Amino acid sequence: MSATKLKEEKKPSSSYTRTIAVYLQEISRFPLLDEEEEIILGKQVQRMMSLLEEKEKLEQRRKRIVFSFWVLQLKSSIFIRLYAFIPL
Repeated sequence: MSATKLKEEKKPSSSYTRTIAVYLQEISRFPLLDEEEEIILGKQVQRMMSLLEEKEKLEQRRKRIVFSFWVLQLKSSIFIRLYAFIPL
């Protein structure tokens, strides 16, 4: 391949260029955050992430408790059934 053809292939398509232009135009309508807003939002995101981690831990703990409950129910059910067949 010639160098000219390689350069032509690497040019972004016109639809790609239009998409980028539209995106930049859209985001330019929103003001940038100032330093204080960025700090506040950053702290809110960090808090949200820690809450999601805590939620996941609690969900795992709840699953273990429910599983343990059902294991105990199953064991007691088996014990009661076996006990019924033991002659006195």
